[in-house]
Amino acid sequence: VEVKFGADGVAANGRVILIQPATADATAQTIIALDGATGQEVWRFADMQLDDYLLRRGECLFIFNTAGDLLSLDVASGRLLGTYPPVPTA
Repeated sequence: VEVKFGADGVAANGRVILIQPATADATAQTIIALDGATGQEVWRFADMQLDDYLLRRGECLFIFNTAGDLLSLDVASGRLLGTYPPVPTA
């Protein structure tokens, strides 16, 4: 399965998925998925960890949320597929 990393965005399944720039006082970033053909917004996720990256593997998008959990989102719909708690530091 091909793995794609993207600092600002990735393309998959007819979608272009971008990280919206954060404001100086932001506590989270928003991911916006656009239809690759029309440019219309298809879905958005507004709880991404600041200054993080997108990772796509197949039809899954992996990100960290603001609680530090690793999330798996469906590329096409933005639906949450799985949540994985952070690894304890102790």
